[in-house]
Amino acid sequence: MKNKPKIFILIILLLFLLSPPLKLNPGNRDNIQIAAATPTERVDNTTYTIYFAKAVPSVSESNLFGYHFAEVNVSGDTINVDDAYDWVTAKDAASCIDGSYSSFFVRGLGTYMVEASVNNLKITLKWGIMISVAIPALTPGTLHYYIDFASSYAPGGYISYSGSNTIKFQIFNATTGKYVNIFTSTYFSDVAIGSYTITSHLISNGYVYLKAYFESIATIETDAGGYIQIPNIGSENRILIYQLYISRDPLSSTVYIEHQPEENYVYHHLQIYNPEYATKIVVDKPSNWDFYLISPNATVTEHADNITITDTIPATYDIYFTSSDFWNYPRRWKTHISYYDEKDDYIPFESLVTFYNLTWNETPWDTLDFEILYDDTFEMDPAQYLHIKVCDRWGDVLLEVGNLSYFAFYSFTITMYSFQIYNFQDDFIYFEIRKIGKSTWYGQYLAPREPLLLRLYPADYEFNVTFANGTTLHETFTLNNDTMYLISGWTLTRIAEMFTKAIYFKFYNTLTGLGLPFEMFQVRVDGVEISSPIYETAKEKVYVEVYDYFARLLYENWVQVQNVTFLKIGFPVATITITNNYPWDANITLIYKETQGYVSLQLKQNETISLQVIYGTYELKVTKWNEKKLLKTMLISIDVPAYTINLSPELGPPKPPSPDQITFKILGKQFTVSKTMLKQAGWSILIGVASVTIGYIIKLKFLDPWFKKKQIKGEQLLKTILILIIVTIILLAASIIISTIF
Repeated sequence: MKNKPKIFILIILLLFLLSPPLKLNPGNRDNIQIAAATPTERVDNTTYTIYFAKAVPSVSESNLFGYHFAEVNVSGDTINVDDAYDWVTAKDAASCIDGSYSSFFVRGLGTYMVEASVNNLKITLKWGIMISVAIPALTPGTLHYYIDFASSYAPGGYISYSGSNTIKFQIFNATTGKYVNIFTSTYFSDVAIGSYTITSHLISNGYVYLKAYFESIATIETDAGGYIQIPNIGSENRILIYQLYISRDPLSSTVYIEHQPEENYVYHHLQIYNPEYATKIVVDKPSNWDFYLISPNATVTEHADNITITDTIPATYDIYFTSSDFWNYPRRWKTHISYYDEKDDYIPFESLVTFYNLTWNETPWDTLDFEILYDDTFEMDPAQYLHIKVCDRWGDVLLEVGNLSYFAFYSFTITMYSFQIYNFQDDFIYFEIRKIGKSTWYGQYLAPREPLLLRLYPADYEFNVTFANGTTLHETFTLNNDTMYLISGWTLTRIAEMFTKAIYFKFYNTLTGLGLPFEMFQVRVDGVEISSPIYETAKEKVYVEVYDYFARLLYENWVQVQNVTFLKIGFPVATITITNNYPWDANITLIYKETQGYVSLQLKQNETISLQVIYGTYELKVTKWNEKKLLKTMLISIDVPAYTINLSPELGPPKPPSPDQITFKILGKQFTVSKTMLKQAGWSILIGVASVTIGYIIKLKFLDPWFKKKQIKGEQLLKTILILIIVTIILLAASIIISTIF
C-alpha cells in the first residue's frame, strides 16, 4: 500500500511523456495578470533631486581666540600693566542657523590698562579677535552670515593719541590657495550681514573655510601717569556670530531604471547614491507605479508622481517600484509554433514564411500590421494575443488565424505534400523550381547522390534541371500527392504515391558542436553496413548501430522512420597530434584497449599527423618502418579535447659507466656487473661455507656426544634437521647484515 502513490505518480509521468504533439489550444487567461487598460509611455530613466540640510560650522574644526599686548619705545620696565582681562569663547553650531545668537562668540571681559612710568613716552597697544570656521559642504550653495564686530579703548593723561581698527570676514579659495574678502571695515564697531555664493572653487576637502577677525591699534604719547585702557564695559570687544550657515544647492540627476517583469508584477529597480546624512531625496515616478522597497532602510513618503525619502545616511540606495504595466514591459514567455500536414507529418518551419503580430486586445484582422517571424520559438507576454499569417515561398497565403490567447505550444495543420528530387548523376546538377504563374525561381546545386526535399502546397509547378554539360531538362507537373523525381542519365523518372522514406545521418562533436565526417564511422542498418549518410527504406522502423574504426560500438537504437528522418548523433571527440622526431621513418599503431581494434599508419621523419578519436584509453606502439623492433609503447587516456605526442629518442652523449660497475669479457662477449652485487655474492658464499663448517663442528662437539648419551633412536635424521635449522638461522642473520651494509 505504501508504494501506491509512487506508482500513481509514475503513471502520470508516463502519460505526459508519451502524449502526442500538442495541437492549437486557446489557453486559459483566467489566472493571467492582464496589462493596464490604458497604455502609458515607457519609462527607462527618471530624475531625482537631493536636498541637503543646512550646513553649519563644524565645532571641532573651528577655532576662537583673542589677544592683546603693548609696545613701548624704550623698554618694558617703563610701563605699569594692570591686567585683569580675559577672553571668553563659546562654540555651538546650532546657534548659527536661525539668527538667534546664543553661543558662537569671542569676547573680552575685565580691564587691561598700560600706564607710563616716565615722561616723554610713546606706548602702542594692540589687541584683536579671530574666529576660524570650517563648514562641511560637498556641493555648492549659498553662505548666509550675520556677524557683529566691536572694539573699544580709552586714553588718559596723554599729550596726543590715535587709534585704528581693521575688520575682515574672509573665505578660502581652494584654486588660488588664498583667502579673499567677503566683508571689510575700518570702524571700531560694525556688522557684516548678507549672503555669498559658494562655488566649487571655494570647497576644499569637503569644507568651506572662513575667517572673521578684527585687529585694533591705539598709540599714545604721554608723560608719567598717562595710560591706555581697554575698559571694563562688558562685551565691547567682541565678535558675535548670530547667523552662519550654507544653504546647499539641490543636486538633480537622471538615473537608469532596470525592469524585471514577473508573473503578476513588473519590478522597476534604480540606484541612487546619497553622499551625506539628513538629506531629503525626491524621486520622480509614473503615477501607475507603486513604491515597493528601499534598502538600506529610510523613511519614504509616497505621492502621486514621486516619493520623498528622509532620515537618510551616506549610502547607495536600492529603490524598487511595482506596476502592472505589461504594455511597456512585457513578460517574455517562450512559445513555439509547429506545422503538420494532414497525415500528421511534421513540416519544417523553414518550408513556410510566417508573419505575426502581437496585440493586447482582440483586434480586427484588417487593422493589423505584420512582421516576419524568423524562428519557430519566440517570446510573448501571456496577456497578449497572437495573430499569424502563413505563406508559401511565393507569397500565397496558406493560413490566417488571429486573436489567439497565449499558449506554450501552437500547432497548425496545413495541406502540403513532399516533393523530392534525387540526383543519381555522377556530377553536380542545378535544380530550380517555381509555381506556375509566379516569376520567382528557387534553385540550388545538388551533389552526386544528393537528394532535395521540399514541402509544397498543392498547385501546378514547373522545374528545370541543368546538367554539367549545359543540357537542360524542363518539367511541368501538378502536385497533388507526395512525389519524387529521380535524375539518372539524361532522363527524369517521376514516382508518385511511392514516396520512399529516408534517414539522414549527421555526426557531430559534442565538445565543439562541429560536424564529423560520415567516413569516420561504420554505420549498420538492420545489420547491413551502409556507405552513404542517406539511407532510404520502405520500413517504418529500423535498427541502427554505429561503430568507430576501433570496432567500438558507440550507438545502437531502434529508429522510427518518417518521410524524412534526420538522425543527429554526437560523441566527445579529441584531436591527437603526433610528431615523428626520430631520425628515421616510423610505424605507429593506435589500439583501443577494450576491443583491441587498431589503426596503423606510416609517419615519415619530422612529419606530423592529426587523428580524431573518441574519448577513451588507448595504447600507442611505435616501431621502425618495416621493422619489428619496438621503439616505444605508451598508454594514453584521452579525456581532453586536444592531446599532443612528440616521438623522439633520448638526446645527449652516451652515459659514462657507473663507478660501481666493472666490465669484463668471457669467450669474446662483454659483460658489465655491479661491484656491489659481486661483493654481496662473495660474502654470501663465504657465510654459506662458514655456516656449514660451524654446523659440522656443532655436530661433532655437541650433538654426537649428547645423542650417544641419551641413546635416542633416529639420531642421524634428527642431527641433520638440527644442523639445517642452525645453518638457516646463520644465513638469515648474515643476509640481513649484508643488505644493511651494501
